Amino acid sequence: MQPWRIYRSEGKLSVSLTIRRRSGRSASAASVSLNRLVEEIDGGGSELLQATVFEVLRTRPIIDAVSRQVTAPSIQLEPWVIPRHHTVTVNIGLVHRYEYAFPDADRFDVDRFLRAGPETYSWVPFGGGSRRCPGAAFANLEMLVVLRTMLREYRLAPTDAPDERVHDGRVKVVPQDADPGPVELCRLV
Repeated sequence: MQPWRIYRSEGKLSVSLTIRRRSGRSASAASVSLNRLVEEIDGGGSELLQATVFEVLRTRPIIDAVSRQVTAPSIQLEPWVIPRHHTVTVNIGLVHRYEYAFPDADRFDVDRFLRAGPETYSWVPFGGGSRRCPGAAFANLEMLVVLRTMLREYRLAPTDAPDERVHDGRVKVVPQDADPGPVELCRLV
């Protein structure tokens, strides 16, 4: 249930903006947020754009969980002792919805990243530590370029259409169909 989606399916770029009325935000409030972003891009800024990408990745991480098998004789995680050959899994989606780290975590709010960037251990859409995705910086740059280009070249409109169905792509979560879902693109003249 995230409002911004950018993904590639079968070589085609798809972008959608979905604002849910049931979340308490009206389509006009979504338009104001979108207008803020377009104004920043037209003015050559990038702070709100980067905050938007951070929030997109928080609300819809590329991978939903990471798992590691214990190779030491055992490891202790607070009160638990996990023996060798057992698997420890971290659910990234749940980490990103932790209210202590992200107040009102179910709400899409780019302003949460305007004052400060994401915290190392609470924002982990690319995993973390020595196993962090080596392409994370490139993926971030790609999202910045694509979103900036889309907002410069097209007019996006909020919608109440349902999310696309999700398919587990084994490594990452991807849309099930090539259909870009709820989006209205109008090329600017």
